[in-house]
Amino acid sequence: MGRCERLEPDLRVFLDAAELLAMQLGCGLAARRLAGLDESSRAACVGRVSDRLSLFPRRALVFRPEILYVVARRY
Repeated sequence: MGRCERLEPDLRVFLDAAELLAMQLGCGLAARRLAGLDESSRAACVGRVSDRLSLFPRRALVFRPEILYVVARRY
C-alpha cells in the first residue's frame, strides 16, 4: 500500500496575461481540448482568452501550485 498527500506550499507566482496563458495552454485539460479544434477556432479561442486576461492587473493573476506527493510500495 502507498500513500498520497496533497501539499499546498505557500508559493505564489505573479504572472502577466501572456505568461499565464502560455503556462495553462502548455499541458493539461486546456491543451487537450484546444488540440481538438481546427486551427482557426483554436486561434479565435486563444485570442478571446488573451483579451480577457489582459484586463486584469499582474497582481490579480496568481499561480498557486498544488503538489501531489505519492509514495508507492511494491509487495
